[in-house]
Amino acid sequence: MPYFSFIMVCYNNWHLSQQAITSLIKSLGASYKSKGIELIIVDNGSTDETSVAIEELIKMYTPGPIEIINIRLNENMGYTIGLNVGLAESRGNTITVMNNDLIFPEGWFDGIAKILQNDYSVGVAVPFLSYATGSQNVGIRFDSIQEIENFARKFEEIQKFILANKQSK
Repeated sequence: MPYFSFIMVCYNNWHLSQQAITSLIKSLGASYKSKGIELIIVDNGSTDETSVAIEELIKMYTPGPIEIINIRLNENMGYTIGLNVGLAESRGNTITVMNNDLIFPEGWFDGIAKILQNDYSVGVAVPFLSYATGSQNVGIRFDSIQEIENFARKFEEIQKFILANKQSK
């Protein structure tokens, strides 16, 4: 049984979904994989190559430390229904909902997992994003995956420094 469930709803745009899935798998360290991970991909009635490509992806990663589950809806039911279908199938203790247009740098999940596993008063945690609304927006746009990864490393160092200073007061 997986400890971590990741749910992605996608509709067409396989190039984005593939990038998100590949960067997610690459970003997750061995400690997470050893606990068990399922990646639930809800194909919300895609009409492009998404459906076939997901099946190829499953073949490529099976067997492996991440179980990829494909849920194919016959038509686009909208994001909310697609997400609820994925949530209903999830078996993990920690559930992560993600969009198919994200890129996941190494270590992005560490802070989220730590908060959720160590403070049971917290039910939901979100990462900082380069393009979002509200307090999770870091206010920077990137031109390459390398820029994202470099920024993420520096950003994490700054966050650890701030947290350490708060704890020492």
